[in-house]
Amino acid sequence: MINVGSGPDGVVVLPDNTEAYVANNNTNNVSVISTVDNSVLATVPVGGVAADVVATPDSKTVWVSNYGDGTVQAIDTATRTAGPPIHVGGNPQRLRISPTAPSCGYLTRAPARSASSTWQPAPSPTRSPLAGAVRRRVRAGARLCRTPATARCR
Repeated sequence: MINVGSGPDGVVVLPDNTEAYVANNNTNNVSVISTVDNSVLATVPVGGVAADVVATPDSKTVWVSNYGDGTVQAIDTATRTAGPPIHVGGNPQRLRISPTAPSCGYLTRAPARSASSTWQPAPSPTRSPLAGAVRRRVRAGARLCRTPATARCR
C-alpha cells in the first residue's frame, strides 16, 4: 500500500513512466509517487477538492482540476510546484488533453456533466509554462479540435 493524501481520486502516470500523480480530494493536494520504488516523492498543495490529473505528452506538466474552487492548475513536474489557479467555472471534474493537439484541453463538470470547457494548457513563447486560459465553453460531446493535420484548440 502507498500512503497518499485523504480521498484519493484521479491518478495519472507520466508518459515517460517515471512518476505517478494522485489527486487527493480531502487534503487539497496531489501526491507524487516514484514508479521505481512506490515511494511518495512530494505532496503538492493545490486548490479545493482536487479531483483529477492529466499529464502533457512531454511529461513536463501535470494539470489538476480543483472541483471545490472551479479552477485548474498546472504542476511543473521538474520542480513539483503548482502554478496559479485558472478559473474555469463551477465544479471541474475530469480532464483530458488532446493527443493530436496538446494545446487543447477538455474538462467535464459535475454533477450534471452537461457543460464542458476547453482551455489552453500548453505554453506559448510569451507565456509561463504554468499559465493557461479558458478558450470556450461547449456542450458535452461537441467537437473541440480540427483534424490532426491542422489540430488546434478552437
